[in-house]
Amino acid sequence: MKKCILVWQVPVIEGEPYNPVEYAVHVRKAKKFAEALNRYFAEKKYGLQLRAGQISCSLDEIFSPQYQAVLFAPEAKTRQWLYKKEVQNKIVKKYYLEYMEYNSAQIEKVAEFLSE
Repeated sequence: MKKCILVWQVPVIEGEPYNPVEYAVHVRKAKKFAEALNRYFAEKKYGLQLRAGQISCSLDEIFSPQYQAVLFAPEAKTRQWLYKKEVQNKIVKKYYLEYMEYNSAQIEKVAEFLSE
């Protein structure tokens, strides 16, 4: 089965969430989006699976050979400049989610992107 990763971020201090409530909101959004997309993949028999991972993952974890695509949540875009050169140099499909499609778990554009 092919895998993709959803990268999202929340501010952390020494590895712990800066704001536990904000962290819970981010986790809930990431899970909601991942569940909706995985349900769609299962229904369409795409043979894809989405895993949610925090931006605190290393670039090697995010761009591991096990992932065929990387989806960036809108919140992750604010920190993307840290990795801009490295991210652009990686030869892997990348998709930057818009706020509305991420917050409302609108998966149509993402599914189309991943099925190309």
